[in-house]
Parts: sequence; structure tokens; C-alpha cells
Amino acid sequence: MTTTEEVGTVEAGETAVKHRSLSRRKKCCICTAVTVGIVLVLIIVIIILIFTLFKAKDPRININSVVLQNFSTGINLPTFQPSVTLTLKLNITVENPNRAGFAYNNGTSYLFYHGDEVGQALVPAGRISAQGKETMVTLVHIQADRFLANSNFTSDIKLGLLPVSSQTALSGRVRILKIITRHVTATTVCDLVVSVSSRNIQSFHCSYKVKL
Repeated sequence: MTTTEEVGTVEAGETAVKHRSLSRRKKCCICTAVTVGIVLVLIIVIIILIFTLFKAKDPRININSVVLQNFSTGINLPTFQPSVTLTLKLNITVENPNRAGFAYNNGTSYLFYHGDEVGQALVPAGRISAQGKETMVTLVHIQADRFLANSNFTSDIKLGLLPVSSQTALSGRVRILKIITRHVTATTVCDLVVSVSSRNIQSFHCSYKVKL
């Protein structure tokens, strides 16, 4: 027969086992809660960094200078049609203010005369490191037939001034913390006036815009 002492000992053992089991469960719950809390804090910190310190900023194309590389006018014989040769050298700096690299695809510089596209040049693809910048030179050559086909050409030659504009566009992406990718298109438009007599740039003005 089982004595009262033996029964008490068994009950005490079962109570101790239950107590240890509850203690382990409590510790597991605490550890899980702490882990979840740490993960939530890290997520919140990352979100704050993404929208503050690592917030995607607009890359900018700066036209440092426009140089008239080649410019001449004349008469084609035997047709007696006026001719023009015009090449612009653009000195361009692309600035990346982000704390992440900016990779951009091949871009294009276009030359316009009274709204008509008369020439273009390639801006090769590249990558700019975080908060870095890159300077490059590109030559824009005109397409003489389109230039001469514009109805304003004769009158502009008589005035001695040729108003042209250039547009340079770069499309790329900024990858923040290797998690979020922002696609950006930066464009620079420059209006300039070429003096026929002095063969140089008489006036020069640029504006910038960025599309996210």
C-alpha cells in the first residue's frame, strides 16, 4: 500500500516539474517578446534612416561651359545654297548627393534650332559613387540639312545671331541600403545664342529638372 508520505512526495515532484515547465515557458515568452521588440526597433530605425539620412535626393546635371568648337557658314556650289557647320562642346558635371551610388544609362544631348532637332550626341553610361560627381565632355554636331530647312535660318543669318538650345537627359537609379531602388531622370536645358560675326557664344543660360 502507498503511504501518505509517498503520495505527498509524488505530488511534490509533479508540482516541481510543472513549476519548471511553466518557468521555461515564461522564459521562452520573454525571449520571444524581446526578439520581436528588437526586430521592430531595427525596422523602425531602418525606415527612419531611409526617409531621413538615406532619403533619395535628386542627381543634377550641371553644364559648366558651352564652347563653340566649330562654326562656319558659306555657299554650296553649284547650287548656291547656304551651308553651315556647327559643333558645340559641352562640359558636363553630374553630381550625386545621395549616400548611395547612382548608376545611369546612356544619355543623349540634343541640339535644337527654333524647336527643330538638328543634332545630337551620346553621353556614355556610367556610375557615380555616393556623394560623388563626374565631369565629362561631349560634342554635339548639327545636321546641316535640318538646320537649313528651318524658315528662320536666312533671317537669323542676316541678323548675325543664331539662337539654339541643347537638352541633355540622363536616366538612372539610386539603390538605398541595397533594398530600395529609386528611378530618376535628370534633364538640363540650355539656351544659347551664337554670334555669326565673332564665331562665339554670345549668351548662355541653363535650367534643370528632375523626374522621379
